[in-house]
Amino acid sequence: MAKNIIVASTGASGLPLLVECLKIIKENEDFKSYLIMSESAKLTLAHETEYSLEDIYQYADFILEPKDIGACPASGSF
Repeated sequence: MAKNIIVASTGASGLPLLVECLKIIKENEDFKSYLIMSESAKLTLAHETEYSLEDIYQYADFILEPKDIGACPASGSF
């Protein structure tokens, strides 16, 4: 059973680090990543990097929106 890792960004600089984390998780079949990016993170991505959302999304196993209160990670039992 894979272990879950939540990778999230709130908009601070550091998105290249987020990408590297997702790549490392993707390489290891023992882990699954759940990516959550705020709207500010998406703006920072566009202004401070050459990455597109699609570039980042390809490395995540699951993509969630911050407003998705019904998503698995929103539960304390997750």
